[in-house]
Amino acid sequence: MKSIFNFVSHCKVIIILSIIVLFLLDCSNPKNEGEYYANILPKTRLSNVIPLDDTIQTENPRVTLYWVGDDPDGYVVGYRYRWNFRLSKSEPFQYKPYSIILNLIVEEFALMVQTENPKLIPPIYKYFANLMGNEGLEQSQEDSLSRGDSIWVLGSRVFASNPDSIRLQTGHRIRYMFPVHDNPNMGTFIFDSQDTLNFHTFEVSAIDNIGDTSMTSAKVSFETPQVVPPHGHVEDGPDDTVLVLMDKTPTFNGILFRFQGVDPNSRTIDYRWVVDRDKWLADSGYIPWSDFSPTEYAYVTARNFPDPYATSHTFYVQARNEFGSIDTVGITRNPDGDITDTAWYNFYTIYPQSQIPGAPIQEKILIINNCYNNYYPSPAHPAYATVDSFYRDILLGLGKPDSVIHFWRSGKNPPDGPGWPGRGEIGKYTMVIVTADVVNEYYLNGQLLDATRLQILRDFCYVGGDLIMSGWELTSAFNMQRFAEFYSNIIHVNMGTIQLFSKEELIRAAGLLEYPDLFIDEAKADTAWQTGMKHVWLNYPVGFGEIIHKFDSKSNTYPIENGPISIRYLGVTFNSVYFGVPLFYFQRPAVDSTIARVLEDFKISKERRNP
Repeated sequence: MKSIFNFVSHCKVIIILSIIVLFLLDCSNPKNEGEYYANILPKTRLSNVIPLDDTIQTENPRVTLYWVGDDPDGYVVGYRYRWNFRLSKSEPFQYKPYSIILNLIVEEFALMVQTENPKLIPPIYKYFANLMGNEGLEQSQEDSLSRGDSIWVLGSRVFASNPDSIRLQTGHRIRYMFPVHDNPNMGTFIFDSQDTLNFHTFEVSAIDNIGDTSMTSAKVSFETPQVVPPHGHVEDGPDDTVLVLMDKTPTFNGILFRFQGVDPNSRTIDYRWVVDRDKWLADSGYIPWSDFSPTEYAYVTARNFPDPYATSHTFYVQARNEFGSIDTVGITRNPDGDITDTAWYNFYTIYPQSQIPGAPIQEKILIINNCYNNYYPSPAHPAYATVDSFYRDILLGLGKPDSVIHFWRSGKNPPDGPGWPGRGEIGKYTMVIVTADVVNEYYLNGQLLDATRLQILRDFCYVGGDLIMSGWELTSAFNMQRFAEFYSNIIHVNMGTIQLFSKEELIRAAGLLEYPDLFIDEAKADTAWQTGMKHVWLNYPVGFGEIIHKFDSKSNTYPIENGPISIRYLGVTFNSVYFGVPLFYFQRPAVDSTIARVLEDFKISKERRNP
């Protein structure tokens, strides 16, 4: 009984003591009811700077800074930073807008958020953190960030500070070389440097998981030096009058200029360019500079001119270094003060009359006579004038008025001869006929069609001119230089498969694609080859070239029998026909019908491309 009594007594004591404790604590009515502990703000510090009371003087305006952030009762979701500057020593200081970077790496991207509200950063941070913890970043988002494009997350614009490339206003993309951020704890910034020394204060704050920022930003002050602008110069441009069109076409890429910048203080340089700067400014009040780009060349079209049909122009280029300093002087002088280099280039253009939009087509035909001139002419060995008359009579008979037919007799370059029509001259015509029908006893034409002359013909075709070529052994390297682009892109002859058969074998050029057969005119035939023309080459087509004449061999000899001789090309920009036989030595009216067929083909081709 006594033990039971003692147990009950002890229980009573414990109960009474518990009631007293509860009463003292007043648990039924706590004094901080409904309140939470106050959020402890994150702290930020810069990790590679000297004490705040000192001012750094940097060697250049590019400064790399490192920072870290801590949050005792949460975690850091991002950082925001800015710095001050002034335009001159007499101007007040002003701040650049805040930039915000998320405190995480997403698929190797350092992500920037374009917003002025730090409260939006925690949900955006959680959005990417959840993606990384689950299915990962969507492929479309990853592709956009890699391209330097923006994506939208919870109503905010997000982009990568370190994309693979960036897109210019022109739509072109360039490789992105030097990002501001490789990770959220560092940044490489280029600070203004318009004065000899420029004072700046950089400040960075951490953003915690509820969107609060550090009460006191981490700061550092420094002075950056003025940077000497780079020097840009034009290295190369057209050395002759060039043909130009309003826009690029499948064959006209524009007028090529090459330029370069020199700056011993900068690791990167980009460029912008304009044509006829002063004319633009006078006419419209502004200068339409191109986008800055690291590309060291530019293709110019007439659309880049204030007057597309003007003939005299100046190309300007400006170089900019990585600090944003632009070459606005554009000249280099030697110690004597003489100009040794410039960032501009004078050039001349011709806009083909036949290609002017809306202008009436004024047909003009230029016949370039590249035949050997016999000073003691005979029917088989005529002089220049006889060949000229041959082609004039054909064109007149086909309804072409004499006023549209013009001649150029090629020869040695001036001052030793008439040379070759330049681009400024050849651009006046809608069609060029090159005849090299007459050769001397060594089967050489009057003058070698070298690469320079073929380039002029190429450029004429590239801007829409039509070309006819006729010659004896013209594809021989002794008569026409092996200029691959002209063979493959203009006359569409495979330069690697042309073949010569020197015996007197050709008795007929057998026509295809509605072209008539051509037979040798015995009245003009030399007694040495009247039973069969020798030195006729086989010309195999390439690309969209089409065979219009085949070799009819007197002895049916392989491989020349039925081998290709003449090639036609009907293109989206120009047309061409290459006759592998000298038309002058073949019978009329078959030659007349052949030229008529060419003109009809050219007409149909133009109608198809311009319905």
